[in-house]
Formats: sequence, structure tokens, C-alpha cells
Amino acid sequence: MRVMKFGGAVLHSPDGFRQMAEILLRQQGSPCLVVVSAFSSTTRDLEFTTRLALQGALAEALERLTHVVDDHRQLVRALIDDVATRDALATLLDDCYASTSRLLTGISITRQRSPRILDEVLAVGEFMALHIARHVLGAAGLSTMSADATTVMVTTEDFGKAVPLIPPTTLRARRILRPLLEHHDVVMVQGFVGQTESGVTTTMGKESSNLTATVLGAALEADEIVIWTNVAGLRTGDPDVCTNTVVVPSLSWQEALETAHAGVKVLYPTMIEPAAAANIPIRIAHALHPDGEQTVLGVPGPAPPPIVVLAESTDDVHHACITTVFAPRQEWLRTITTVIDEHNVGNAFSCSTSESSAASLLCIPASVARSSAQSIHNLLVHHTNETGS
Repeated sequence: MRVMKFGGAVLHSPDGFRQMAEILLRQQGSPCLVVVSAFSSTTRDLEFTTRLALQGALAEALERLTHVVDDHRQLVRALIDDVATRDALATLLDDCYASTSRLLTGISITRQRSPRILDEVLAVGEFMALHIARHVLGAAGLSTMSADATTVMVTTEDFGKAVPLIPPTTLRARRILRPLLEHHDVVMVQGFVGQTESGVTTTMGKESSNLTATVLGAALEADEIVIWTNVAGLRTGDPDVCTNTVVVPSLSWQEALETAHAGVKVLYPTMIEPAAAANIPIRIAHALHPDGEQTVLGVPGPAPPPIVVLAESTDDVHHACITTVFAPRQEWLRTITTVIDEHNVGNAFSCSTSESSAASLLCIPASVARSSAQSIHNLLVHHTNETGS
């Protein structure tokens, strides 16, 4: 049995949905638990509606909410041919609009937005995604059933950053999800959300759909967890920053944690820990190129190549930090010396490295951060490759 997570970067267009269906059709004969995230920018847009309501701009908040729901209606029209199914989903989306508008109205009247109310609003994005995705897979010929994650994922009461409670979540996953997996090709749950033991909806923080996938994968003793993204595996740099990145084929659990702590996109320490404890490999792959380059976590292999991570802060627009993982210390020091000279940084930088960590840090003026990250990547990754060959 596999657990597969499809995120908003994949499910933002009809093509992404069709590709999800194709991937899952290839898995027929082996049950699969699918975790879906809210589509595209839905979570961010819903959070913005609450900020507008908090300012008393209720009309603008409801207008933005209308756009969010209309985006989902357009996906339904593009993906679902059956009229009865379309009508059912239209009713569901209307209900989502109505319930969310009531919450926004309450925020606007009281001028208060508690973390608990914010979680209720944000959870709507995953709820809409779950039901649309389930019908898309059904229309593709897959025997599909959905289960609301709030009935499975038990969390603390830390709204906005709730932590899964593993023993009760494991019990519920085995009681609710296992029987469904015995009778259906695909069982779907939404990521990101859970529920307190007293029955109140929570969210688990940014990008926590991956956490949902690994917690449930461990609970169900899955053979593998697959994170489908819009990038071909974990790369040596962010493709939006560095050209000529190469795939990192595998990482041990310790290497994966080091990489996650360095801020590499897709990886988060919390998502790694449940899979590592259960020793269930995590595979990261490109949904549009499912047979292309991939990364497997939890499988020790050759020493990984250096990975370059640029962190640009909205709080400090004048500086940025470049973290490099797995670069030999002396080679990294020579590289940043060259880069600092090339970019005429002078003394406007700081750097740190330690024997206890695989990561080294360079803080540099934001104006040259992207070009510096590219230079570091070129010198470390491609020079290392050439030397190794």
C-alpha cells in the first residue's frame, strides 16, 4: 500500500488533475491513500479574506471569497462531464461559500479573528479540494472513496500550528481508513487539517499536507510515501534561482533532516520524523514526468552533492542568507571568498560554519544574493561533478 500526496502546485489546472488520475490508474491493483492540498493559492486567498474582514472591509472580503469559490467552479466545469455530479458539487461549493461568509461576517462585526476561527476558514480550501478531486478520480474509472481528515487526524489545540497526536491518530487511521482501502482503489483525505479530541477543527501549519501523508503512512504501515510536486525530485538548488540544477538521487534520514533544517523547499523536519521512525521511504517526484528524475529519502547512498538554499526575508529586505549543505568546509570557504570578491561585497557579509552541522551559512546584501547563489552553485556543484568525473 502506498500513500501519495498531491499538492496545490500540481492541482492548479485541469492538466494536473488529469495527470493525477493517470498516475493512480497505473497503481490499480495496489491500494493507495491519496492526500490532497488546497488548490494553487486558495489557502493564501482565504487568509486574505479574513484580514479584509478584520479591517471591516466585509464587501471586499466577500468579493475575494467569491473569486476563490468561482475558481473551483471553473475547475468542476472543465473536469466533470456528468451533469448530476456537477450539480452536486455546485451545491457543495455554495454551502462552502455560505458557511465561510458567515465566519467572515462575524470577524467583521467583532473585529476579532481568533486562531480557532482562522483555522475554520482555512480548512475550507482543503475540503473543496477533497471533494472535487474525488469526483475527478471517479470519472476516470477509479473506485474512489473519501474520508474527512478531521475524523482521522487528532491534534493538539494549538490552532494554526497544531501537532498530531500519534496514538489516537493511529487508532483512527486503522479503524477508519484500512477497511476503506480493502474495498477501493483509492481512498482520499485532505491534508493540513485535523481536529482536537473535543472535535474542534485545527490546521497544522504551512505545507503540513506532507506531514499528514507521513503520519498516516506510518499509521497504516505503508510501503512507500510519494510526494508529487512540480519539480523533478530534490535539486541541488531552487530552479527558480539556480540554472543547471541536478537531482539528488537519495538521502539518508539524517541527511534529509539536515537538508530540511537548511530550508530546502518540499522538505520539513516534521514530515520526515514519522516516516523515519517507521522506516518508510519517501519519494519526491514530478507529477507531469512520473518516470523522470526522483529523490528517495531514507535510502542511504553515495555522499550527496552540495545543495544551495537562498532565503530571502520580507522582514529584512537589505540582506539575504545562502545556506549550503554537504559542501566540504575548505572548498566552501574558497568558494565564498571567490564569490564575495566577484560581487564586490567588501565587508558587507557574515558567514558561519561548524563541525557539528553539514550546513554552512553566508549572509550577503540582498541586491547580489541571487547572483551569488548561482555562482556558489556553479562553483560547488558543477566543479564537484567535474572533479568527481
